[in-house]
Amino acid sequence: MQAKMDRTVAIQADQLMAKRALVGGLAQILIILFGYFITQLPSSHPHASVIFAVVALSIAAVRVSISAWVHPASEAWKRWGRKALFGAVALQQAAWGGMLAFSLLALGPVHESSTFLFVTSLGVTAGSVIVFASEAMLTRILIVAMMVPPSVALFFVGGSFASNMGLCLLLYCGMMISMAGIAGHEYNRALRSTELLRARAEELEIAHQAAQLASRTKGEFVANMSHEIRTPMNGVLGMLSLVMDSELSRQQRDYIETAHNSAESLLRILNDILDFSKIDAAAMQLESRPFDPVALVRELEREFFTQMAGRGLDWRVEVPELPPVLGDVGRLRQVLVNLVGNAMKFTERGGVTLRVAELARHRSGGTEMIELDFSVTDTGIGIAPEKQQAIFDPFVQADGSVTRRTGGTGLGLSISRRFVELMGGQIGLSSEPGRGSRFFFSASFGVTTLDRSLGPAPVGAAIESNGDVWVLLVEDNLVNQKVCSQLLLKQGYQVVVANDGLEALERLRQRQFDLILMDVHMPRLDGLETTMRIREDERQSGRHVPIIALTASAMVEDREQCLAAGMDAYLAKPIQRQLLLDAIGAVRLAGPQRELGLPATNEVPVATR
Repeated sequence: MQAKMDRTVAIQADQLMAKRALVGGLAQILIILFGYFITQLPSSHPHASVIFAVVALSIAAVRVSISAWVHPASEAWKRWGRKALFGAVALQQAAWGGMLAFSLLALGPVHESSTFLFVTSLGVTAGSVIVFASEAMLTRILIVAMMVPPSVALFFVGGSFASNMGLCLLLYCGMMISMAGIAGHEYNRALRSTELLRARAEELEIAHQAAQLASRTKGEFVANMSHEIRTPMNGVLGMLSLVMDSELSRQQRDYIETAHNSAESLLRILNDILDFSKIDAAAMQLESRPFDPVALVRELEREFFTQMAGRGLDWRVEVPELPPVLGDVGRLRQVLVNLVGNAMKFTERGGVTLRVAELARHRSGGTEMIELDFSVTDTGIGIAPEKQQAIFDPFVQADGSVTRRTGGTGLGLSISRRFVELMGGQIGLSSEPGRGSRFFFSASFGVTTLDRSLGPAPVGAAIESNGDVWVLLVEDNLVNQKVCSQLLLKQGYQVVVANDGLEALERLRQRQFDLILMDVHMPRLDGLETTMRIREDERQSGRHVPIIALTASAMVEDREQCLAAGMDAYLAKPIQRQLLLDAIGAVRLAGPQRELGLPATNEVPVATR
C-alpha cells in the first residue's frame, strides 16, 4: 500500500512539474526573443548574442517538446524523458547565467542590457523554485548554475558597487537554495497528504457501497425470511382458529388456545423485527387516513378489559370528545398497545390508566391541525433513573438479566419512539422505582370529517347474505388453500380455488366472480401479473372485480406493488379472520377503484421494555 502511494505521488509530482516546465519553457523563449531585440548586445557583441540566442532557444525547444509529448507515467519518461528534461533545463540555466556573466564583464553592471538580463535572471531563479519544487536537489543545481557565474563576474569587474552586487547575489543564491529545500519538503508533503485524502475517500466510497450492498442484502434477507416464516404461520394460526371454532372439551380448548396464543406471540416478535428493519433502512412511511381517535381509545379499553381484570388490575381510560382526524391509525394504535401492554406486564398491584388530552389547535397550509397528548400511567415496579433513557434504544430492556420475569425483543419502545417522531411528536417518561411509571407522547393530526358509510361490513353479517357471493381464491399453497377456504365457507361464501395465475384466468373465463383473493408469489404466473391482465380485460368489459392481496411479503414496497398492479386492498399473512372479513366487507361496499381505509398490515406488535 505504501509503495503504491509513493509511486502515485511521484507520478503526480512529475506530471505537475512537466506542466509547469512547459509553461516556463515557453516563457523563457519569449524572454530570449524579447531581450535579443530590445537590448544592445546584438549590436555590440553580435556573435556572442547569436550563439546565446540559438543555444538558449534550442534548449528551450527541447525542454518544451519533452514537457509536452513525453507523459510522466510512460516508460519513455522513466527511461530518458525525465533525465533529458533535467539536463535541458540545467543547460538552459547555465547558458542564461553565462550570458549574464558575459554581459556584466563586457558592458558593466549598470548597462541597460546587463540590468535586463540581471532582473530576468532573478525572476527565472525564483520561478525554478516553483517549477521544480518536487526536486529540491535539481532546483539547487539550477540556482547555482544561473547565479554563481554572474556573482563571480561582478567580483572580477571590480569596484565597491560591483563587489557589493556580487555579494548580494551570492546571498540571494543562498536564500533561494534554502527556499528550494523548504519548498520541496512542503510540496511533497502536500502531495502525499492529498493522495492520502484521495485514497481515504476511495476507501470510504468502497465502504459506503459495501454498506449499501449490506443494507440491501439485509433488507432482502428480512423480506425473504418474513415470507418464509409467515407462510407456515398462516397455516398454523388458521388451522388453530378453525379447530377453536369446533366442538372441544375444556382441556382440548385450553391446549389449542395456549398454542394459538404462543403462535400469536411469535408473530408479534416477527412484526417487531420487521418494523425495526424498516426503520433502520429509513423505509418506514406513515399513512394518512381518516379515523376517530375516541373510537380507537374505546376499542383499546374493551380489548384490555379482560386481561386487566384477569390480573386483578384497575383499568381506566380518560378521553375527551375529539373530532375525526387524518393520520396513521394503525401505527398510533401500535404505540398505545405497546405502552399499555408494557404497563400491564410490569404491574402486579394497583392499576393502569390511559389518558388522552387535547393540547392545541392551529392552522398549517390551510389545514386545521390538532395536537393530542397521550399518557399511560401504572403503579408497577418503576424504572431506575440510569436506565430510563436507555430503554428507548433497540434491544434494551429495563431488566436485562437472564432471570427477568418478562421477555421480549427489546424493540417495542425504540419502534414506538420512531413512530411518534414520524407523527411530529416526542415520547418521554417519568418513573420512580417501586412506585410506577408514566409514559407520555404527543402527536399532531389534521382535523377532518369521517364518512362512516364507508366503514367495513359488520362481522356478524348474516351468512345468508353471502350465499350468492362467489369468491375466487388464487393460492398455490395447499395449507393456505384449506385455511382460507374453510374460513370463507363458514361465512357462507361460495369458493373456487385456483392454483396459480394462469388457472385463475381460466376460471374467470368460465364464470363471473364477486371477489378475488390473490396470492402474490405463485409459479407460472404471479399475482401481480395476473391482476394486471385481469384489469386489462376489464377495460374492455367495463366490469370491476375487487381483488384483495393475501401475501406473506409484509414490507412497505410489497403493499405499494400490489396497489400499483390494480389490487383494491392488501393483507399480510398470517391472515386473521377478523381483518379478512372486514377487508371483504370494505371492498364490497367501496365499489370499483375506490381507495380503502384498510391497515397496511395485520400486525399489532406488543412491545417490551
